[in-house]
Order: sequence, then C-alpha cells, then structure tokens
Amino acid sequence: MSDGVFQTDREIFNNPVWKNVLKFRLFFYIYGNAVYLEKGKDYGGIHINRGQFLKSYRKLQEGLEYIENHAVKQYSLSQISRAIDELVEERRVGKTDTELGTLFTVCNYEEYQGFERFKEDSIEQRKNTVGTLLEQMRNNNKNDKNKEVKILYSSEHVQMAEKLKSLILANNPGAKTPTDISMWAIEFERMTRIDKRTHEQIFTVMEFSQKDSFWKSNILSAGKLREKFDTLLLQKDRPNQPQQSKMPQAGNFQQRSYSDSDIDKLYKV
Repeated sequence: MSDGVFQTDREIFNNPVWKNVLKFRLFFYIYGNAVYLEKGKDYGGIHINRGQFLKSYRKLQEGLEYIENHAVKQYSLSQISRAIDELVEERRVGKTDTELGTLFTVCNYEEYQGFERFKEDSIEQRKNTVGTLLEQMRNNNKNDKNKEVKILYSSEHVQMAEKLKSLILANNPGAKTPTDISMWAIEFERMTRIDKRTHEQIFTVMEFSQKDSFWKSNILSAGKLREKFDTLLLQKDRPNQPQQSKMPQAGNFQQRSYSDSDIDKLYKV
C-alpha cells in the first residue's frame, strides 16, 4: 500500500457507486492505492504510471476482507470479478492483464487530485477539459459498443436470451420483455464467462424457473435469472415432498346394518 494521503470529491455521496458496498470499496481500494508520483514507478519490470495500481485478484480478495459476526470473511473471486467488470463498463477504471497481476488505471485520476480544480479561475478551463473528455468518451463509447456487439456475446447467448423470452411470454403474454435482447445476451455471456455456468446448467435452470409456480412470477429477465441462479440451481435438485396418504376422514364411513343370517355367515366355520 502506498504511503501518504489522497482526496476525493464529496459528490461521491450522490454517485450510484456509493450504494453498492463492494463496488464502492473496490473502487476506493484501487484509487487510494494508485501511484501518485508524476513520474510513476517501476515494479518487476513493469512501469506503473500515475493513477495506476498493480494487483492480482487474489490480493484484492485479501485486501477487501471484512468482519461479520466476529469472523473474518472474504468476497468470492467471482463477486470481485463481476464488480470490476461493472467498474470497467462504467468507465471508472480500466484494466490490463500482466504477468504480475492486473494493472488497473483510474479513469480521470487527475480530476480527483488537486484543489486547483475548485478555484473559480479554473472553472472555465475545467469545463473545457471536461467537455473534451466527454466528447472523447462519446466517440470511444461508439467504437466500444460496436466491439461489444461482436465480442461480448455469441449466437448461443442470443439463443439463450430468446429462449428465456419465449418461456416468459408463454406464461404471461403481457409480460414486459425487450424488443432488442442484446442486453439479455450479454447477461448470459457473463453467466458463462464470469460465473462459469455451463450451457446445460443455464437451459435447465431457465426452464425450471418458468415451470415453478413461485419463480415464474419472479424471474422476468436475464439479470434476475443470473442473480438468483445459485438458489434456483439448489431448488431444482430438491427432492419432491412425499405426498401424505389420504386417510378417510371421520364421517366418511358408510354405515351398514347386518342381519342375523349375515352374522351367521361371517362366523360359520
């Protein structure tokens, strides 16, 4: 961990990342430990620039340990990986894989540092800078979105999205499902790449979710399916509750009167 201090804008409390505990801790762990020196620093043959932080996912897992019920706990690697992917998508950080771990780059690092940006005489300059950055980001977004369509999901993920949509509509023709299912396809891609779900697991759990009387009214999107996947997987394999044998209730017996001849027949040897 780097020595010294770092600062940030109070606007962070109004930022969506504030409401997600893991993403908030992860972002500030990366940002707070990023190299501050203008010239950067060298480590293991890798040059780390100002605003960058080199760490493996395993070390991030250790650095984000927390205490709950008097026990030290860790986030799973899949949770950390998912949060990092979301931070990358939100353009809060960038990442590059190296032999020594992942090199994280804090986006707009300079915007977080230095009180000069809060002085009145720098407001106009900051507006121009931010405007330029936004324009660059818009252009990058256009290029990245085109890449995402080709890279982030395949025809198999589209097939999964279409299958889920058809199952949902079969149960509820009036359900709100997207016309463009690309975002659902991306969720299925994340299930296979990040969560390591097999295609067989996904299709089996998907069909179970739409046959179960409880889950079919709660799983109405690919995102919700991914969120509840572990629970659905466990419940899918839960054995059916044994049915109780139906015993005749009191009052259901038909009374019959027996004659003397009937009784004689019963006891006749």
